[in-house]
Amino acid sequence: MAGRFAGQTFVTCSNNGVTALAHINTREHFRLMNLVFGFLRASGYPEAANRFWQEFARKGGPIFTFVDVNRFWQHRDIYSGDPAMLESALIVIEAEDGVVGKSGLYVPFSNGAEIGHQGEDAKARELVWLTKSDEFIELLYGRL
Repeated sequence: MAGRFAGQTFVTCSNNGVTALAHINTREHFRLMNLVFGFLRASGYPEAANRFWQEFARKGGPIFTFVDVNRFWQHRDIYSGDPAMLESALIVIEAEDGVVGKSGLYVPFSNGAEIGHQGEDAKARELVWLTKSDEFIELLYGRL
């Protein structure tokens, strides 16, 4: 009998101590989102670009983020979990016949936008990707 993740591919990517995990379809959705967002901004419609981002960003699925909470203690609530949770996820995905690979992937919460370093618009766009550990556990293990 095939596992729950049979035929599915997940990707990871790290940046500045944060590792992201997402389904490959989420990665592709993000790439398309970024193109449309960039087009709207370059065409002189920054407000429309921000509304578009807020409305459609998460429709492609979540991007889970993992970090050593000792390193980022003051901002620990914005991450999905710690490296041990990520390692468990990779084991479960592969045990359930899924594939995990490294790939270019947007890594939320890895450049300071979430705490306002790049302005309020960037902060709002970044916080769209907020995923809590219970959302991660539900995806991985099903409803508890």
